[in-house]
Amino acid sequence: MNRPIGFLKAFFGCCSGTAVFGRLKDHPWIRIVWHTILLSFLAAVIVTGFEMNRFVPQWQRQEQVFRSAFGDRISFSDDQVIPEKAPEKNRLLPLPQDTLLAYVGTGESGVELPRKELPLVQNLIVWSASDFASARQTAPGEWLFGKCILHDGKARSIGKMTELHTEELIRNVRNFRQKNWFSAPAQEEDGRITVTVRTLGRIAAWLTGATLFLLNFFDFLFSQWILTGIYAGVFAIFNAKRLRHLTLRQFWKCGLYAGFPALAVGACWPALELPFLDFRLVYMVGLVFYWMAVIGRMERSADSQDHNGGE
Repeated sequence: MNRPIGFLKAFFGCCSGTAVFGRLKDHPWIRIVWHTILLSFLAAVIVTGFEMNRFVPQWQRQEQVFRSAFGDRISFSDDQVIPEKAPEKNRLLPLPQDTLLAYVGTGESGVELPRKELPLVQNLIVWSASDFASARQTAPGEWLFGKCILHDGKARSIGKMTELHTEELIRNVRNFRQKNWFSAPAQEEDGRITVTVRTLGRIAAWLTGATLFLLNFFDFLFSQWILTGIYAGVFAIFNAKRLRHLTLRQFWKCGLYAGFPALAVGACWPALELPFLDFRLVYMVGLVFYWMAVIGRMERSADSQDHNGGE
């Protein structure tokens, strides 16, 4: 059995030719798992870095808009979340991803949603001092609406998510009320925690980055094993006789490593937001063509050695 080789040598060997596959086909499964984890980790770090490089400037611009509307600080207590700037004033704030934030102040009426613009809104967030609601447009004019309250520092949902028509949603938000926190005793101020919007933005950015990284990592890792496993299974059913010198296990191992350059190229699509194609399509096409080229070269090389040995 050939001596196993390290990750970097295996990666650059896969990207530069087929000679290295003669050793890779005999790698133990635990080493292959480790190599696919390392490749997925590195690819996820790079892709997430590019995605965050695009996301952070957008987030900073939106943070400026939010601070202009609500002030630099948000106060938190067990039962209330209130902005620094004009907490008694109703206002609407468009957010990215077709989202609309409706803040309900302490006025006599709730927020009046813009009826003409609602068809362009996919997600609605309603925020008052102690009550929150969200709605998602599931179909034109149809919304899934839910509400929760803050109590003892915990958000508790009220009832189940309900389906509403646009007019019903407008009526619900118009009748949305918040508690008059201005009448609270002065000593309750000591129980509040004030956090800057910038700090909240940084926390949100870190959470977004971590989420994107995990999504990319598991997408790359599972794609390698699931897609190669499916193709290896189909090949075993219909074309196993074509393997004269390799076992099905060796065939699958070669496929996992043949996917290394395909994954490196496919990862450019989410990283650079390239049009028309996506990661899985690029990965699968590159994988199959290179995998078959590797297997063909290895089979011909083994045939040639058998021929020379027979002479």
